[in-house]
Amino acid sequence: MEGKKVRYNKALPTILLPVLLGSATPAAANDHWFAGLGLTDSRFRVDGSKFRNYALSGQAGRWLWPGVGLQLSAALPLDDDTSGDVKVKVESVATIGLKFEGSTKKNNGVAAAMTFGGAITNIDASSALSSLDSNYSGIFLTGSLTYAIDSASQMLLEYSTYKFDSTVSMSHLTMSYRINF
Repeated sequence: MEGKKVRYNKALPTILLPVLLGSATPAAANDHWFAGLGLTDSRFRVDGSKFRNYALSGQAGRWLWPGVGLQLSAALPLDDDTSGDVKVKVESVATIGLKFEGSTKKNNGVAAAMTFGGAITNIDASSALSSLDSNYSGIFLTGSLTYAIDSASQMLLEYSTYKFDSTVSMSHLTMSYRINF
């Protein structure tokens, strides 16, 4: 299988940045910690072949300044996928990143956010001819919309793109529930 280059949509940060700067107060000014749980639709490429699986994802973090937080997240796949004779399972994905989030109080309960940082993953691939169990490290970028249910809880819709190397890339669409405490 031959690797292909992954192309990023460079418009996403450009679209979200004015929204974030226009509402630069924190999502939860008096709450310092946050945690969430969600379901992720994961699509990934390994050596040019496309795969898909679903994962349970979680996030936790702390607001450092108004609208700026440090976030840790992890996704644990619920299944694996096969393409031709190649079976691939993403064992885990973990990230640490800096989160910039606008205020839901200023925008009728809705805010935009952007998170970027580092990521690691473990991929187990096997075919009739060979097998691969490898760890990869790389970078990620997430754009999200947050809807405030009340002052302490939010629903999030997030799109993440990951770049590990020239042969491995991923994208996630996640729906999650988050609380501030």
